[in-house]
Amino acid sequence: MKLVYFTIGGIALLLGMIGVVFPGLPTVPFLLLSAGCFAKSSERLHSKLVKTKLYQKYASEFVERGGMSKPVKIRILVFSTCMMLIAAFFAPAVWMKAIVLVVIAIKYYVFLVRIPTLKE
Repeated sequence: MKLVYFTIGGIALLLGMIGVVFPGLPTVPFLLLSAGCFAKSSERLHSKLVKTKLYQKYASEFVERGGMSKPVKIRILVFSTCMMLIAAFFAPAVWMKAIVLVVIAIKYYVFLVRIPTLKE
């Protein structure tokens, strides 16, 4: 069973790292999934993951305090919205553009309504 958790954790970590560059993929959920899987498969891997800059920058605040600070939310929303609008602009079909716009709307709902904003 540890091998299954290790494999899922590795895939989730890879997707989280890709999500930093391509905002169509959510970074934080994949990092949280990889942390949970690594915790079940190997304490050593879990402790290495939570010490990485990627985890500290995007997921640690959410895990430790249950929300994100305003600057972190703004940075993530601005960068990911720009990248997704570029994707929508180059999408060959109208339905693809519509899907990207719906995903942007859902992202804003989640960030602004569902994830608490922490005070500094």
